[in-house]
Amino acid sequence: LDATASHINFGAWKYTSGLVRVSFELLQDSAFDLEKWLANLFGIRWGRGMEAALTTGTGSSQPTGLITAIAASGATAVTAIGAAESSGSGTQNGQNSIGITDMIALEHSVDPTYRKNARYMLHDKTMAEFKKVLDKFGRPLWTPSVREGDPDRINGYPFVINQSMSTIAAGNTTVAFGDMSKFLVRKVKDLSILRLTERYADFGQVAFVSFARIDSNLLDAGTHPCNVLIQHA
Repeated sequence: LDATASHINFGAWKYTSGLVRVSFELLQDSAFDLEKWLANLFGIRWGRGMEAALTTGTGSSQPTGLITAIAASGATAVTAIGAAESSGSGTQNGQNSIGITDMIALEHSVDPTYRKNARYMLHDKTMAEFKKVLDKFGRPLWTPSVREGDPDRINGYPFVINQSMSTIAAGNTTVAFGDMSKFLVRKVKDLSILRLTERYADFGQVAFVSFARIDSNLLDAGTHPCNVLIQHA
């Protein structure tokens, strides 16, 4: 069959760290490199801000986040049935828990070609709840790595903790799985910090600010490289 091609336009939504004003006295009297310290803080701020935008951004005046892009792709989300099947507890349903059956169903909702390079993505609290699930004999379903240097995995797949993912609650999208390399991020140049020496000189202050321009979207030719798990409503 002849191949067909389509395209995705990537924009460059502009973000700012916000101004941080520092007095001359603090700059002169600090016993450590204050500018380097601010650069590290900006890095943390950018990491948190970009994580949120690249996870749940709507695509309108902001990047298209991974969860938004998966939903728009038409992939059929997996609905959780919960951990009761493994634990034997009827209170652990698809609204308030995730079981091993849910993870397996999510894995096999993704085409085998994409599973070769797949990984999980979930909130740290969701990971904590999954680790607490016990089988009917009281043994944890979660088994950490026993080899030094080998990272923990879920069903043999690596995972990423993303604090912008939703935690377990009825109707929430809690887990993403698939080939995350198909989710592309456009970052225009490296982050840079501007030192505004003159703007607040009459206040005896120097200001620091940083800007970034980013956009993102999922490459999906109809075979859905990524999918999500949704808690039962």
